[in-house]
Formats: sequence, structure tokens, C-alpha cells
Amino acid sequence: MTSHPCACNAGWYQVNSDANCYACDFRCSSCNTYPTCLSCKAGTGRNMVTPSCGCSTGYYDNNSNINCIACDFRCSACVSSATNCTSCRGGTGRSYVLPGCGCASGYFDDNVNINCPSCDYKCTTCVSSATNCTSCKSGTGRSMVTPSCGCSNGYFDTGIINCSVCDYKCSTCVTFSTNCTSCASGTGRSMATSACGCATGYFEVGVINCS
Repeated sequence: MTSHPCACNAGWYQVNSDANCYACDFRCSSCNTYPTCLSCKAGTGRNMVTPSCGCSTGYYDNNSNINCIACDFRCSACVSSATNCTSCRGGTGRSYVLPGCGCASGYFDDNVNINCPSCDYKCTTCVSSATNCTSCKSGTGRSMVTPSCGCSNGYFDTGIINCSVCDYKCSTCVTFSTNCTSCASGTGRSMATSACGCATGYFEVGVINCS
């Protein structure tokens, strides 16, 4: 039997004595059957190992483009879409739960860095920023109202989970116990100073009411 006098162009193949040429898979620069490649087309993120000419780790194939598409920064590998991770990249506070590879509780995703930043000490969980709490840590005098998770009236924040109690003279205070921002309501109690002392004609006896 004589061979066919006309060969197929690169990227095409011939089946036995069939006079027709057939297109190789789009990933192949040459092949002798579909979809197995003899050599691969060059493309971004394309693995040049035959016969599959698939995408390298960290990229996925959309099955139409010679260039592979990069996985989301959270994924070490993905399929079908950038965010459909099959494995997660390691990072501080990064959850290894597929497919999203999001941040663990107590951390938030800034959508840029592999390391998840910590939520503020007041937050059990947060989104978008450290102080945008979606749930609050339970602490003495801590208000469980999001997103601030601040201290309740009569307490002030000292940078730890438990709020400290204001001085008995204060209804509210900041920074330290006697730095009143409003005064407790009591007989003879003056609103004139941050200390909420007793008004003229009254004296302090260590309770809310002045004598």
C-alpha cells in the first residue's frame, strides 16, 4: 500500500487511509489522534508535558483558550474557575476549607494578601476591616452590639476584652475611671467637672449622693 502523497498541516492529523485531515485538540501543536498531543502549543501557564498539555499548578483550563487562567491568590490549585480551589495556599489565619480557602474565625480577608489580618481584640469575627465586627467577644462590661463591640455605659475600654468599671460618680467615662463624660445622677452631684464632684454646699461621702 502506498502512503498518501499529501501530508496534513501542523495541528492536523490523518486517520489511516482517510484523505481528510482532522484538527488536533487546541492544546496540541501536533498529534496523530484526538485528543492526544505529540507536542504542545505554548501558552501562559500551559504545561508542555505531552500527551495532555494541561495547565500547570496554579492555573486552570477553560477548555477553549491556549492560555491557562491563573487561580485565585488563595488557591494553590483550582478547576473550572479561579475561585474553585482544589487545594489552598498556606497563610496566617487562612482556612483550608475548600473551595473558597477563606479566612478562619478571628481573621478577615483583605482580598489581596495570602495572610489574613487579625480581627480587633473585641471581635470574635469580622469582615472587611479589623474593627468591623460581625460578632463580639464576651467580656465583663462589653456590649455585644456590632460592629463596634464597645464597652457598656459605666465601663471604659483599656485595650483588653474585659472593660473596666467607671468611678461611681460617672455614668460614662473614657481612658480612666474618673475621666467622666457624663455624671451619675445623684443629690448634689455637679456636672461642672470631669470628676463629677459635689456642688457647692455639698460634700463627698463616697456614694452617689452628696451630703
